[in-house]
Amino acid sequence: MTEKKDIILEIAKSDSRQLGYVRTLPNVWAGECPNSIWIKTDVKSKGDSLDAIPLIGKYFLEEGLLFRSGEKTPEKSLPLIEWVPIGEFVGVDLPGAGMPGKWPDKISIELVDDDKPRKENVLLVKSQVFVTWVETAAEFLMKDLAFCLASDGRVFVLGNPTPSLPGKAYYTLKNLVLPSGKKLEMESFAFLLGKKWSENPRDLILMTETGIERIPEKGWVKVSRSAVRRSIK
Repeated sequence: MTEKKDIILEIAKSDSRQLGYVRTLPNVWAGECPNSIWIKTDVKSKGDSLDAIPLIGKYFLEEGLLFRSGEKTPEKSLPLIEWVPIGEFVGVDLPGAGMPGKWPDKISIELVDDDKPRKENVLLVKSQVFVTWVETAAEFLMKDLAFCLASDGRVFVLGNPTPSLPGKAYYTLKNLVLPSGKKLEMESFAFLLGKKWSENPRDLILMTETGIERIPEKGWVKVSRSAVRRSIK
C-alpha cells in the first residue's frame, strides 16, 4: 500500500459554523455534498485546531478510497468534491482599519455562559459617566488606566482594576475582549481569531453577542484629566 498523504475529515452541515475558527489554516480545502461537508489537508500541514471540530469521520485518502487510521480495508470512497481553499468556502468579509466600529461578520462565533472566575480589565461606559468620574477621582486611581473613545461616544477603559462605574465589564483572552460571564465555545481558537481580525497583535478585538469591533492600539490614551478634556467634548 502506498503512503497516504491526505487527511479527509467529514463533518455534519449542522456543524459548519465551526469552520470559521479554522479558515486561516494553510493547505486546507473544503467542499460539500448533499449530506455533509468535507475537509482535505495534507499530513504535514494538519493543525491541531482541526481536531477540535466535531466529526462524522476522519480518514486517510488513497486512490479515491477512505481508510480509517490503522485499517487496511477502506471504509468507503470519497464523493466527487469540488475543492476550494477553506477561507473561500467559509466566506468571511473582514473590515479595513479604523477606530472602533461595528462590521458584519459572516462567521458564526458562539459565546456561551461561563462560570469560571475571570479578571475583568476592560470597561465600556458612556462618555459623560467617564468624564464625571475623571474630574473627581484621585490621581492614583487613574495612573494605570487607558481609554479609547469610539465614534458613537462610548468609552472603553482598560486597566486593572477598572473604575467602579455603571457599564459593561469585559476580560481579555489573548487579544480578544469578551463579556464578563461569557466565553468562546472553543477557546483554543482565540489566537487564530485575534490574528485574523487584525494584523497588529496589540489591537484588541471586542466580541459580543451582537457583533465584533476592533479597538486599535493607536486609539488608546493614558487617562488624565487633560487628556480626557481634549478627547471628550
